Amino acid sequence: MAHRCLAFALFAFLLPAAAGCGDPDDGPTPGTDASVDAGTDGPIVPPGDASGTDGSMPGDGTVDTDAGPPPAGALPPDDITDCAIEAVLGFVNDTHTTTLEIVAVDVRDTVALGITGFRPFADATALARVPGMDADTWHALAEAAGGGCALAGGEPELRVRFTAPQCAALPAHGIPAGVRCYGSTDERDASREAAGIVDHVLRWLDSARRVKEAHPERPVRVVMAYLDWSDYRIYDAICDATAAGVVFEGFFDQETPGAQVSRLAADASCNLDNITISFLGGVTTVPDWRLMHVKMMLFETGEPTTRILFGSANLTTTGSTIHFENWVFARFAADSHFALSHRCARDALMADRYDSMGAYPAVFRATYDGCVAGLAATEDPRFRVFFSPDPAQGALNALIAEMSAATTSVDMAIQHFSSWELGRQLRANGMESGVATRLLLDDDTFYDVGDIGGVDRAMYDGLLTGAGIDIRFLQTNYYLPVGWQYQHNKFVIIDDSTVFCGAGNFTGAAFTDNYENFYLIRTPAFATAYVTELDRLLGLAKLAADLPASSMY
Repeated sequence: MAHRCLAFALFAFLLPAAAGCGDPDDGPTPGTDASVDAGTDGPIVPPGDASGTDGSMPGDGTVDTDAGPPPAGALPPDDITDCAIEAVLGFVNDTHTTTLEIVAVDVRDTVALGITGFRPFADATALARVPGMDADTWHALAEAAGGGCALAGGEPELRVRFTAPQCAALPAHGIPAGVRCYGSTDERDASREAAGIVDHVLRWLDSARRVKEAHPERPVRVVMAYLDWSDYRIYDAICDATAAGVVFEGFFDQETPGAQVSRLAADASCNLDNITISFLGGVTTVPDWRLMHVKMMLFETGEPTTRILFGSANLTTTGSTIHFENWVFARFAADSHFALSHRCARDALMADRYDSMGAYPAVFRATYDGCVAGLAATEDPRFRVFFSPDPAQGALNALIAEMSAATTSVDMAIQHFSSWELGRQLRANGMESGVATRLLLDDDTFYDVGDIGGVDRAMYDGLLTGAGIDIRFLQTNYYLPVGWQYQHNKFVIIDDSTVFCGAGNFTGAAFTDNYENFYLIRTPAFATAYVTELDRLLGLAKLAADLPASSMY
């Protein structure tokens, strides 16, 4: 809604918003921020291009700093650090940053247009003179731009976002809105905007580029490890970052790397000297199954904080839109055990690269374990990280230990579920008095269809039915012109206080042979976000008895 209002405002030079510009029925969607309040500060017509996208204007391009002190309350609040102010100035002065992008971080339309019209700003005092700048605007800009600054109180920050598929209801089939998509461009665009995930990734990439431009002497590195990368919106930001001097290291599955990988490796408009592409996994013959299935981005910028993206999704056009996924945008102190463990994983992936038999998992394991053992930092038991390949199945053992100690509840959402050790533990939870046990599956499991038919149905038939588990199915669409639609979340919530999540499905290959990243996180706020989303999804899902006898297709 805010973007359509802004388009009108740009055309009308910020006349008051037209009636009906903001639809009162378009409330926040799951995964969204509250809608932007447009036009409340009165008209302002900044000089230069009214679109506000190129930062040009007559004169020296600055706000008059001799105009007296800024209005009361316009200077940065005391809780915004010097580091965050520097990051804000880099963000708003960057000609890559458009008016729409500033609006997207919850800044009012009129203020955003003033920022892009009056930039560049020499300092915070100059920025403070943009009409409408207030404490809320400073906080919004600092949150968008200051991701590398020190953490308040030293506590890690984990922001959880879930995809919110924008699919129409199918009343004839009893399927509510927000469940079954058909892969249209409109559905994917609406779902992408509702979740805001790609926008967040782009902000982090642009921030890494700005850090390098401001501090050319500083090593800045972005590490990307994914099974598949096809979302083209991220491509330009990576290319621009490497051209500015940022080192990019990409690790992908050698069989299904995605459309953007080969393009990046040969694009002369990027700085190819700063780009390294490596391939692992790629083995899909049973019993020799090994995928490069890690899903993470690591931003090392020399700032006090390391930013890490992890979750269930691939960087695909469906993964960030119409799949059911969870994404975690985390900030940890750069010298923390959690952040340094991810650097160890990067070193292990670099040591264990392409080979015709799917790389060298023993090299990965030895490199990772040796690196972690040598860390000076101590692991925080609230934030544990596990990487596979792992013959010892450390992630699985930790999860089973947590589930076996549950006292009130165990909730699980999973796509592929074939680990019999984990299945037996979930069954035990379901049969234990006082432990409410719920399971969300894709309806592909019930109908024995999808990309790996049979493996999931065997678990459902053999262990889960009749075990006192509340099992429900999301009726997604496994046949699309653009691929599939999945219930692709992979997480367990124990006693509403601990979450196990990450890239891997709950299969023997994931816990042992694949390249995967898993997390065990014990913080109430983090768990509450997952409980809230699971409750929402279970409300959209159906019991087996209520599913049609056969799949729609």
